Amino acid sequence: NLAELSLPKLLKSLTIKTKEVLNAERCVWYILDKDRGVLWSRLPNEGQKLKVRLNSEGIVGHVFRERKSINIDDIDRYHDEVEKNKGIIFEDLVSKDYKSIVGRVKSTLVMPMIGEDKSIMGVVQVFNKLNSSIGFNAEDEINLRIISDHGSIAIENAAILQETRNSHSIGLDFSSDVQAIDVLDRVIQMSVKDTHAQHGVIYMYKH
Repeated sequence: NLAELSLPKLLKSLTIKTKEVLNAERCVWYILDKDRGVLWSRLPNEGQKLKVRLNSEGIVGHVFRERKSINIDDIDRYHDEVEKNKGIIFEDLVSKDYKSIVGRVKSTLVMPMIGEDKSIMGVVQVFNKLNSSIGFNAEDEINLRIISDHGSIAIENAAILQETRNSHSIGLDFSSDVQAIDVLDRVIQMSVKDTHAQHGVIYMYKH
């Protein structure tokens, strides 16, 4: 159940499922860190943490800012067409930290991850369509959008759960001001939505 996973385990599960559904060699889920101004991820197998600046001239940074997907089915042909037609030249099709692991990139599909409130939460990137000479197709784009939509909800829930656990596990310290209230309010909103209830209340014990 994705809703019950911690953020690291969730990213690993999403990565495996995305690769399986899209038949991709590699996949990275980048999560937005507003405070640091970066997109970050952790590779489930290698354990390496990746960071991409929000103002990066690479393809991930571009997709994040423009909130539009990019599908490059043939990297070599893309570079040739860019040189001829002066299209968008990306500084990196793969983040610098990831290059040594990925190796050669033949095709890539990059998609913004949009939350329920229409805010952008991150970027999903898949590499190298397996058993195909034409890269990722329109069906892959639809499938990745579906996975991204479900993944964004699960990631948001995992982040809230993690924040709740950090605030004295079940008990929240109301002396820590607005943050605790925000967490409770979000938990109530999600509970009401999931249970189709009209209202919700969380009672806290103070001792």
